[in-house]
Amino acid sequence: MNKDKDKKVMNEVHAPHTQGKELLLDVKNLSTHFFTPDGIVKAVDDISFVLRKGEVLGLVGESGCGKSVTVMSLLKLIPKPGQIVSGSVNYKGVDLIKCNTRTLQKIRGNNISMIFQDPMTSLNPFMRISSQIMEPLMIHRGMKKKQAFEKAIDILKMVGISDAEQRIRNYPHEFSGGMRQRAMIAMALACEPDILIADEPTTALDVSVQIQILETIKELATMLGTAVIFITHDLGVVANMCDRVHVMYAGRIVEEAPVTRLFKHPAHPYTQGLIDSVQQLFDDTQEPLRVIEGHPPTLVNMPDACLFYPRCPHAHELCTKKRPPRVHLHSTHMAECWLHATHQPDTFNTSPPLPQQASDHEQKE
Repeated sequence: MNKDKDKKVMNEVHAPHTQGKELLLDVKNLSTHFFTPDGIVKAVDDISFVLRKGEVLGLVGESGCGKSVTVMSLLKLIPKPGQIVSGSVNYKGVDLIKCNTRTLQKIRGNNISMIFQDPMTSLNPFMRISSQIMEPLMIHRGMKKKQAFEKAIDILKMVGISDAEQRIRNYPHEFSGGMRQRAMIAMALACEPDILIADEPTTALDVSVQIQILETIKELATMLGTAVIFITHDLGVVANMCDRVHVMYAGRIVEEAPVTRLFKHPAHPYTQGLIDSVQQLFDDTQEPLRVIEGHPPTLVNMPDACLFYPRCPHAHELCTKKRPPRVHLHSTHMAECWLHATHQPDTFNTSPPLPQQASDHEQKE
């Protein structure tokens, strides 16, 4: 499949599901590489996607598949020896890759905000919570100190922190883990951004607190009309949070679909493996947990081949020789797999979706 045809297919994949919604972000052929003494690490390798107003887009995959590097690339926050080597990130007509630092600083924290994985290392331990929430309001919205302080109290109340008038004067170490994460959400949403990036925001939290945080993010995003890019390895979270899902493996998007269709009709063997490994949690039998055999590749000097083939139960000779093209399976469904590109019979044992997934998201397909 040539590049022009490939781009056309990608546009067709997105269009039906997002028709009528304002386009906020258009990422095309983005690649971010790390130049190390051992070789070139292609952490993000030629990915494309769009994000529209009000959508919740999930990026899913194992650790090291490129999810966090992808969103850090959107805001040009890649540390050395990393480098964005190609592609564009168009936000409302502005290419964030090519724009100057001053323009980018106006967008970060104002139009596009981010919730990081660990709030304890993301919050400044020497600054009160009030100062950290007030800062973006004073910088981006031009508020005076008193006005920003009152707004910060309102935002803390909005994210579910009780006694906000008193707690706002606390330091981060005086907050529990869940409260620190809520403070991070408050900081990210202070300027009512168009796009919120949530990078595994509940990783270090208890299960009960995780549910509260996820509900808070979803409710506030809906209330403010904010689009969300949600990064996770938890398919249960994806089922309850996301409208569309991109499955990443070895720096590439290997499958893309609305959430209901993805669980009903997984097209890539890696996606099927992820779903199977979760479904066992809801199985009353005593069968061992199914896992994807093997390990993800190192991403150093990768060959021109399907990088999943060493772990794939359907791999054949062609998979070892050339990288598969993106295949348009449905108006809203794309997969990057030779199994579909060569029109071979689908041999997957497609399992039913997780409990409540179809009913929660059937209308979003």
